[in-house]
Amino acid sequence: MDLNLKSILKTDRRRKSRKAAFIMSLFLSCALLTGCSAGDVFDRAKSGISDIINGFGSVSENGTDESAEDGLSLDDWLREHPEEMSPDTEQSSNKDSSSEDEVGEDPSTYAYNHLTSDEKKVYLEVARAIRLMDESVTVSTLDTDTLDKCFNAVIMDHPEFFYIDGYRTTVTTTNDVTVKLDFSGRYTMTEAEKNNRQKLIDAKVSDILENAPMDDNDYEKVKYCFDYIVENTSYDVNSEDNQNICSVFINGSSVCQGYSLAMKYLLDKIDVPCTVVYGTANGNNHAWNLVCVDGTWAYIDATWGDSTYRSYVNKEVVDAINYNYFCCNDDILNLTHHITEPDDLPACTSLEAYYYVKEGLYFTTADKARLKAVFEKMAAGDRDFFMIRADSREVYDELKEILFDGKTVFEWLGAKRVKYADDGTEKTLSFWIDRE
Repeated sequence: MDLNLKSILKTDRRRKSRKAAFIMSLFLSCALLTGCSAGDVFDRAKSGISDIINGFGSVSENGTDESAEDGLSLDDWLREHPEEMSPDTEQSSNKDSSSEDEVGEDPSTYAYNHLTSDEKKVYLEVARAIRLMDESVTVSTLDTDTLDKCFNAVIMDHPEFFYIDGYRTTVTTTNDVTVKLDFSGRYTMTEAEKNNRQKLIDAKVSDILENAPMDDNDYEKVKYCFDYIVENTSYDVNSEDNQNICSVFINGSSVCQGYSLAMKYLLDKIDVPCTVVYGTANGNNHAWNLVCVDGTWAYIDATWGDSTYRSYVNKEVVDAINYNYFCCNDDILNLTHHITEPDDLPACTSLEAYYYVKEGLYFTTADKARLKAVFEKMAAGDRDFFMIRADSREVYDELKEILFDGKTVFEWLGAKRVKYADDGTEKTLSFWIDRE
């Protein structure tokens, strides 16, 4: 269980002389390997390749004194800097720009929206370089930590950048003072290979969204995407490309990084604000999503909704979707999850969009009449599995007493045999109906 969620390889500094005594190089390799398993993920190591050249006082022709305005999109920035897209510019030779370069202030770029003005400019420079698969670009910061922060923000906002797994930097100094910082992406495939994969992804996503409930509210749209990913993806720590969306849309198997990026990719397509969240779950490194559902911020964890994940972790064999973490609030999330980044997320206090509330399966009191109505409705339907959730431990214990002490569960479900599971931490009760 050693998948790395957001690791950047540890610093390796090597000095060696070049043509003159004043030229020295420092090599540092920076890679982003993200993913998760039931065990170790989210080990952060830092790396990158840095060439430090003393005695050279040059600064990038792009300049380092220009700052981006809040809300500046990539298209706006390129229009203000036409030289950046000139065929004669080394950084973008033989590259083509398109409307797809736009990554400005909009709901789909949550990480970008929460950067400072100077950081936004670096973000745009990095995003453009990755989109065009540039070999090297000079960025408008001299601070490697800022570059790292902006690179991570780009990856969080852009699941379509499935063809990069990290970057390296080249640092130029004069008299031990940094005067230039260059970014070089670590691309995992050629441009032709990237384009071929994008076509496969486009075709798959088009098929997925063809039946999406676009005229419904956000809740139904998000649930549709959540259900699709959970039902059509197998949790596999050995799956190919499990750090990007190819694992879900092309291979059909992934880990939490793939699940969360795929959720964001689909929700971006249907204009539901979403970002990827990193942290731990039950002490293990993990990734999930923050979404805005009909104006309410909430968390969703598609990985934990997948029975193949639960089978892998808990040896639990349940061929059903688990909605414990579908549009939940902070209080429910914090029972098992701990957020590492981003660190400026909005408060999620409402349960308005929570699955159990929406579906009438959430109990704030041990209302026997309502409980009976829920069970009789389930018995009359065609579902063999369902769950209910209590608001408190007191209500949870009272519900168990009603259902099991008087054996009303058998009467209400009209079954001679009922299998159930109770979870005091989540305050949920799960039921399997034997209809034979």
